[in-house]
Amino acid sequence: MKSLLLSIGACLLLFSCAKEPQTTPAYSGETRLLDCFSRIGIQTIKGGNQDSLIIIIPDNMPSQYDVAGKQLEFDAEIRANTLAPNFPDPSIDASTLYQGKVSNVREKAQ
Repeated sequence: MKSLLLSIGACLLLFSCAKEPQTTPAYSGETRLLDCFSRIGIQTIKGGNQDSLIIIIPDNMPSQYDVAGKQLEFDAEIRANTLAPNFPDPSIDASTLYQGKVSNVREKAQ
């Protein structure tokens, strides 16, 4: 009985310590065409700070949202951008570009 309890306790400890990818909750933003990448990006803010405007280039944008001008809400796991632009675009600050896996994408209620 004691070994059963220890086994259950060990399993609970193992599962509670397992790390899942960190998901940043509930971004909202507008899609825009990034001509220099020939892709859609989502202009949003990072960490709730209005001064931290960023653009996320999604790895997996659902096709119904893969157009410019959509107001979206979504979750994302973001990382530094590693994509090379097709041509330089001086209107985009490269330090504001991120890539990300988006999930729970939905149109923002008006």
